[in-house]
Amino acid sequence: MTPPDKNQCQAKKTAGYNFMTLGGRVGEMVRCTNKPIVIATEAKLGTDDQFGSMSLCAECLNAFIEQTPKGYAIFSDPKDLPGT
Repeated sequence: MTPPDKNQCQAKKTAGYNFMTLGGRVGEMVRCTNKPIVIATEAKLGTDDQFGSMSLCAECLNAFIEQTPKGYAIFSDPKDLPGT
């Protein structure tokens, strides 16, 4: 998890290319371009003794919830970031 971006989702997902498509690399990961709806912050200190956080759009939030254990992160509104 990285410092949050209030303007763009920070999740990475596959570019949508596969061996059947022309162009792109198989398995290439690109940053999501959607507008974030939440900031996810780790509920417990990471191995670096810090709380990581990142912005997520609705689609990526659903994937995040499915892929992480319950209680892994707490969620806040991007409008709560300083300077917004």
